[in-house]
Amino acid sequence: MSDSGAGEVIYLTGAPASGKSTLCNKLASLIPGIKIYEYGNLLADRISKDCGASISQESLKEKSSALVFEYHVRELDQWLIKDVDSVRNYRHVIIDSHAVTLEHYGFRIIPFSAEFIQQLRLSRICCLYAYSQTITERIIDKSEGRPLSGIESLNMHTSLQMNLAATYSVVSGAPLYCFENSFENQDLILEKIGGWLGG
Repeated sequence: MSDSGAGEVIYLTGAPASGKSTLCNKLASLIPGIKIYEYGNLLADRISKDCGASISQESLKEKSSALVFEYHVRELDQWLIKDVDSVRNYRHVIIDSHAVTLEHYGFRIIPFSAEFIQQLRLSRICCLYAYSQTITERIIDKSEGRPLSGIESLNMHTSLQMNLAATYSVVSGAPLYCFENSFENQDLILEKIGGWLGG
């Protein structure tokens, strides 16, 4: 915890297969009581309630533009602000999310609003990235609904997500850390973020 007793609120982002979920699982094991908001799962739950049918996160990845609309994101954002505020004084918080999705026509971004980013009062922003060969190998090994695209598309996806993270940093005033999440660097990244959280 910080000197004031409040927990860190870290926004964790990165293109698909950059290693966000793996890192969150490791942090959950390392830091007792940490609160992790996995935005994709929360969005799938909200859309499932909205349409009266079970929607998996894998389905969201496969059919994002057909299932996810801006009002879903805005409704979830309002809930998230309130819930983060309710726990941030006594727990560390990680928000795992990426707004850039690969669609059949190219890319789509439904970003957080500037007001939302400011209301979250982020401590830091962490953006994971990996090189295209690593991303390709991870998706082939475990797709989980993630489409496999060409090298140029993978690089563009990573670039768009990093640029959006930089925009969030400017808007929020929170420092941005971009971590190259290759296999060799994973322990170093875990140590760095875990250190901020007292792990």
